[in-house]
Amino acid sequence: MFKFCACGSCKCLSRLQDAVFFRDEMKATGLLSDVVLYNFLISTCGKCKNSDQAVRIFEEMKKNEVKPNGQTYVGLLNACAAAGQLDRVYAIVRDMTAAGAGLNKFCYAGLIIAHMNKLPVADDTASKIIYEFSLL
Repeated sequence: MFKFCACGSCKCLSRLQDAVFFRDEMKATGLLSDVVLYNFLISTCGKCKNSDQAVRIFEEMKKNEVKPNGQTYVGLLNACAAAGQLDRVYAIVRDMTAAGAGLNKFCYAGLIIAHMNKLPVADDTASKIIYEFSLL
């Protein structure tokens, strides 16, 4: 299922595979996934720099009618920020605020990380960060 781990660490890939394996075992025994488990899975994806998998897990969460909380959005935001996916990060911020979850210092840190990881890095990245934060 997981053939690619962006951080390149076999240990990281193993951690992500293990987390998904145990989630699947829970399903097989009839235990339903809750927001805590989904948050853990999304966070693990972020630590492994696998933002695409984090988004797939988030979509599964919504499909299973598990309501995301602030921690869910921050984990997803950080997973996408690590990959420099600035557009996706802004979409998450919009979804987060639409869901009534306020921005906190972790969200702002994620936005800064997304700007810093976006390639190519522009000479005026710092100016863009300050300007875009003024719009939030």
